[in-house]
Amino acid sequence: MILELQQELFVENFGQAIKKNIFKNMDLEKDFREDLHGGKEEKEGMQRFNGYYIGQENGFQTILFDNGNMYFLDAKTVVKKINKNDVYFIDEHIIEAINDFIIKNSKMTENYTYTNSNYNNQIEIYGNSRDKKQHRHPLIKMVINRQSENIEISNIMMPMELRYNGFGKGIIKAIFEVVQIHNYKLYLVQMVESFYDRMIKRGAKEVSYLDIVEITIDTKL
Repeated sequence: MILELQQELFVENFGQAIKKNIFKNMDLEKDFREDLHGGKEEKEGMQRFNGYYIGQENGFQTILFDNGNMYFLDAKTVVKKINKNDVYFIDEHIIEAINDFIIKNSKMTENYTYTNSNYNNQIEIYGNSRDKKQHRHPLIKMVINRQSENIEISNIMMPMELRYNGFGKGIIKAIFEVVQIHNYKLYLVQMVESFYDRMIKRGAKEVSYLDIVEITIDTKL
């Protein structure tokens, strides 16, 4: 019932926005129409609506389309768009980069499937064994600090049978590539001494002795 009411609200609010031309500017209207209808005209009196999610954020109704673009609705006015490539979605970009890395390395999926938790700027990736035990192995954990514009990886641990293949460093590299795009910094924190020493030898920048290093373009991953 709640979902049905939300859908009715979506159609009513955005339908009126389109009919009354209630947009903050013409570019916003053009972008929204494209995302809503996929650039398709009416067909035999029927309109195409692309998939979307409805939410709330800071007093605004939010509409997240399947293509990744998000809009904010104030009363019945479309006031803001966030492009799918915006830093706002850095968490999704990181998860996508990790998933792409896993898919490209078939050995990682022979005995494991992978799931993620993404809540309150904290991301955790888990490997789930395919055997009868269905063991859940924590793969990587990180926190996004949006104000200070950095990512802190506090845990990265490959299952025993996947170690010594460079997968851990490969995942860090995949994350770093996303971080670079958004001008964030990437830190490894709460490190054990052996891992700290290995990363220093690979060119990571010392931030706090035996505890924190920064991954830079000079780090060999």
